[in-house]
Amino acid sequence: VDVVVAQRFNFLARDDGPPEWWRRMRWRYATSHNHEGVALPPKVAHRADPDAEVGMGNHEVHHRVGGEVDDGRLTVLHFPMRSYVQFATKIVAGGEALEAHTELDPALGSAWRRMLDLHRAGRFEDEWRAWVPTDEALAAALADGAVVEDTRVLELLARLRDAPPGDAGGADARSRRGLRRLLGR
Repeated sequence: VDVVVAQRFNFLARDDGPPEWWRRMRWRYATSHNHEGVALPPKVAHRADPDAEVGMGNHEVHHRVGGEVDDGRLTVLHFPMRSYVQFATKIVAGGEALEAHTELDPALGSAWRRMLDLHRAGRFEDEWRAWVPTDEALAAALADGAVVEDTRVLELLARLRDAPPGDAGGADARSRRGLRRLLGR
């Protein structure tokens, strides 16, 4: 097998609760969509090949040999909107990068371009607020199955954060330093 496909699940933005994003964000969409309502394509990874061509966003790969596995065993737990400041910064950087590449099809990254326009017009925070569900909206989405609770990242990072210094579940020293930075420890 030369290509593996991973379905992606977006977690809901939450403004309330603990300051650490990984403690706040415990709910994900059962089927993830972008901000325009379009289903998110999966991500792909491939075996090293100098002739491989990876498409924009790592959603597809083209190369001459091997098969593809898309059996659901590999998933991406995606936290694209961890806070207003983080997401606004991401939109400005990504939107400006798209603008700088004038050779790209203007339809590419249309959601990013639209959000950058909102940011420049001073209306992005209102849009952000609309994406952060109220407690009532979250309860309704859980009840109808559009959203599910998924605590895998919360449990893993809490366990690693609470591990005694020098014991991060067998992680090497460099990984432990990175985890400490991520976890604010």
